[in-house]
Amino acid sequence: MPASPDRAAFATRDMRLVTQQDPEIRTTHPDARDTGDRPRVSFFDDLAQAQAVNAERAVLLMALPQRLSVSVSSALIDLPGPDAAPCARLSDAELHLSEVDFIVSRMAVDLEAGTTALELFRGQA
Repeated sequence: MPASPDRAAFATRDMRLVTQQDPEIRTTHPDARDTGDRPRVSFFDDLAQAQAVNAERAVLLMALPQRLSVSVSSALIDLPGPDAAPCARLSDAELHLSEVDFIVSRMAVDLEAGTTALELFRGQA
């Protein structure tokens, strides 16, 4: 099937190369599979769109997950309903956290000791 003149012009135009480099990302993720200089292929017509996506990707790569284990001095047995995830708000001066929300990824209630062990997770540190 022959290509239209517009499509042929689009297919034969020069390739654009947009780069986004951050040495801190390479240091943070030394075992990442795509640490080489091989470009990722994308199909943006607009240079600004490609630059915006590269910048967003860099932000996502730098957002390190945070996982903590916390012991609570009471037995937590009131859980949210099925339409809500259990969450906890944590303040800790040593960790420089002030009213930070976490998802509860694990909960172990010890009714005899009256304590609860929580494993907390948040996507961005």
